[in-house]
Amino acid sequence: MPTERPARAGICSASPVALNLQATSASKFNLKLLSLGASGAAGAVTNFNKDTNYSWTIASTTGSVTNFDASKFNLDTSSFSNDLAGGYFFVESGSLKISFTNNHAPVAGTATYIRPAGLTFKIAIANLLPIGPATRTTTRGALTGI
Repeated sequence: MPTERPARAGICSASPVALNLQATSASKFNLKLLSLGASGAAGAVTNFNKDTNYSWTIASTTGSVTNFDASKFNLDTSSFSNDLAGGYFFVESGSLKISFTNNHAPVAGTATYIRPAGLTFKIAIANLLPIGPATRTTTRGALTGI
């Protein structure tokens, strides 16, 4: 996990006061993300892994967060040096958080299809086969895709 510096990671901690966000579409709340190396100077964040999802609390309260609207935040990542590999940062509510999600393709899993005897069951071959010519064998015969 990237090194987190609490003094720089949090904007505020309000307890038990409610956090009321007053940003508007015309006057957004700007958050500039800076990456700092191990020495504290601008550079790549130590131990940042583009294949891992992260979430950093930037403001918290034991009260409520009101008027939250992610579209009223502007995230400036121009000073973040690490390779994001297609991943992206976003703002989420609860405690106010900046999160990073990686850009991984979905992983295919095993599928089991069950139907009562005598009923038809249709699955498009394109949904079962990889791109290109292929054949799958079932207990009732072969499925062929072109």
